[in-house]
Amino acid sequence: EVCGTPPTPSPQELQKAVEAALAEEQPDRVRVRQIIVRSEAEAKKVRSRLLAGEPWEKLSAKLSLAPNAARGGELGVIARGTLPEELETAIFSLKPGEVSRPVRGPSGYHIFQVLRVYPGSSRDRGAVVATVRQELREDASRRWLSSCVQRWATDIGVRVLTDRLWFRYHGRYAEANDAATNRMDDDGSGDDNPGIRAGGTAPGGGSHHGSGQ
Repeated sequence: EVCGTPPTPSPQELQKAVEAALAEEQPDRVRVRQIIVRSEAEAKKVRSRLLAGEPWEKLSAKLSLAPNAARGGELGVIARGTLPEELETAIFSLKPGEVSRPVRGPSGYHIFQVLRVYPGSSRDRGAVVATVRQELREDASRRWLSSCVQRWATDIGVRVLTDRLWFRYHGRYAEANDAATNRMDDDGSGDDNPGIRAGGTAPGGGSHHGSGQ
């Protein structure tokens, strides 16, 4: 073919693009609250009282060491991957409304309750790789064709009919060609031949009149 074979993305390019795509994935999130006490024995007693039906807010305000204990100890919405592993494992294993067993943390023993779960939007890595590879190939092909057209335009002196191409042309003649094509469309002097026209001669050797050249 005239333009040859377009380049394929390098493994490094593919890896970088895949990691960027995966970074945009939304992780699982939960809305959670906590009660913190000093000892495991105290934490077990608090949990038993919660399971027996005592109000969370009451026990939090009375017993918890958390900074916002008076407001129920809410942590807000927490994304997976943002907490110490031992705390995260306990939190993300809970269903809405469940109360965790005591978990040892930096500030004491934590009891968690998940209020709401927000599932993340995660895709299989293999599917991401396949999609990204195809997108990179298509982008490389478009750029390669645009570069090829620009080289031909420079070498043999042609006007590129950008509106007839099946890809977006970004070469050095793009703006001038668009203006010229618009003028031809306005005065009705354009033709239906696709592709590239050199000088004032239409493809096939016929003379093209009214081209403004």
